Amino acid sequence: PASPYVSPYVSPCISQVRYSAVRRQGFRDSGDDNGGMSAGGAAEAAAAAKLRGSAATASSTGLANLGNTCYFNASVQCLSRAAPLSRHFLSDGFAADVNEANPMGCGGRVAREYAAALKRAFHHGDRVHSPHALLRSIVRHNADFEGRRQHDAHELLTTLLDGLHEDLNRVRGKKPYFETPESKGPRDDARVAAATWAQHRRRNDSVVVDALHGLLRSTLECPVCGSVSTHFDPFSTLELELADAPDHRSVDEDDDVDDDACADDSDDGVDVADGF
Repeated sequence: PASPYVSPYVSPCISQVRYSAVRRQGFRDSGDDNGGMSAGGAAEAAAAAKLRGSAATASSTGLANLGNTCYFNASVQCLSRAAPLSRHFLSDGFAADVNEANPMGCGGRVAREYAAALKRAFHHGDRVHSPHALLRSIVRHNADFEGRRQHDAHELLTTLLDGLHEDLNRVRGKKPYFETPESKGPRDDARVAAATWAQHRRRNDSVVVDALHGLLRSTLECPVCGSVSTHFDPFSTLELELADAPDHRSVDEDDDVDDDACADDSDDGVDVADGF
């Protein structure tokens, strides 16, 4: 997630923010009042188990550099290694969920082009694939990626996941609106997390949610009065810091760096990260 931000318009005593990830499997469906798993919760657990049990065969297909698209290729190659998601697209299991009427999606174009790109890599056995169509579909979903400028790989990955999710969102029609529930103490966390997850699933129900979404626990604590407020936010990706290797050397401005290393405007460059 992004760095914690406290609005200057809230009470200045709220100065401590803590985040922690929550395993969504640990919470029951909010409609279950008797301690057992509800029908909705059982169906979700079965879907999650099926996804975790699936696997995708590794591919050795590389992606052609379309001109400063290292960020794009890296993100697509990374996501293709999410075996549960790849298996769902390779088997055409996604087709039944395509939501062409969703105004927040792309009429199924992102999902179909991503599936086509995976099949070219895993089924056709091509040495190199030029993902023009997939990139065009993402640009139609988010025009910020138009052109051949450098972009952030994580932003592209987030956009791709959002496009896939909205194209495959099983929620039809107008999404319900909910106020975010708030926990007043540790004993209340499980109830609030379950309620938040149930609300999230009533608005967002796709294979992307099944495989990748979770909850982030956010805690605000007043250093003056000790009051604690906790709420839970859905997430699809988490940013983690990587420790420097012992022999790590930072690049200074005076170092000789080829500025055009990634600026390949032809299809000759191939990005291969242990295959597609």
